[in-house]
Amino acid sequence: DNARLVNKSLRDLSADMPDIPFQAIAILRKGKTIIPHGDNVILPGDHLYLATRKDHLDQLTRYIGFQPRKMKNIMMVGGSELALPTAQLLENTYNITLIDPNKESCKRLIEKLHNTLVVQANPGNIDVLIEEGIEEMDAYIALSPNSETNIITSLLVKEYGVFKTIALVDNVDYTHISQSIGVDTIINKKLIAANNIFRFVRKGRIEAITSLHGVDAEVIEFIVHKENRLVKKPIRDLKIPEGATIVGVVRGEESFIPNGDFQFQLNDKVIVFAMPQCIAKIEALFR
Repeated sequence: DNARLVNKSLRDLSADMPDIPFQAIAILRKGKTIIPHGDNVILPGDHLYLATRKDHLDQLTRYIGFQPRKMKNIMMVGGSELALPTAQLLENTYNITLIDPNKESCKRLIEKLHNTLVVQANPGNIDVLIEEGIEEMDAYIALSPNSETNIITSLLVKEYGVFKTIALVDNVDYTHISQSIGVDTIINKKLIAANNIFRFVRKGRIEAITSLHGVDAEVIEFIVHKENRLVKKPIRDLKIPEGATIVGVVRGEESFIPNGDFQFQLNDKVIVFAMPQCIAKIEALFR
């Protein structure tokens, strides 16, 4: 809970930060997703999702009391096919310790990784994690084939000062409870695959689809691909359906947090946050 935000309305929040453009995307409250409006009050235990431009991110995080932490040391738990490519992506930027219980798997990892410390050990044993320096780690990425092990160890390492935890799970239902139990980020391969498939079956020119952690909605990036009503009217006159929010617009090298007076241009990339019941209407708008 953040005392600076609790019991404030979003309208109050905007008044407190007049020089920081931001958009309130969603409030996750006791498992329920809320599309916020100016009079919504932030309560203890809420998860508030905000969007802002990159150049205003530091100002926004400082105001809300969040202290960004520079990531340097990362412990990973291997065992799944994601472990190797993940370590390859990270090992030249961070100090990586990768723990895998399988001897043959460790041999393969050692052959293909050049800046990663590979340890053969049981990652489900907290004593092993302590011995390998979990108290010095900034992040913990659990990519074992066992969802329960990934979740439990992610929760345990928080007790040793780990700032960020990421867990791979097979059960989609875990993505909805992860916020309340204390895992920072859940990865589910089925959801990732589904998002990529939906990108091609959805109507309208879609660049990308993703979802917010634990939130019952989608973030969709549309392209304004033809001269129609989208480029002839301001956002306030486009009849955006209830349950959807225009989060941001990318225009060439520029990005915008749009208000009701903003007007799209051809080839704009428009990021939309949409609840399931209004996605069809949003697709029709950008078709």
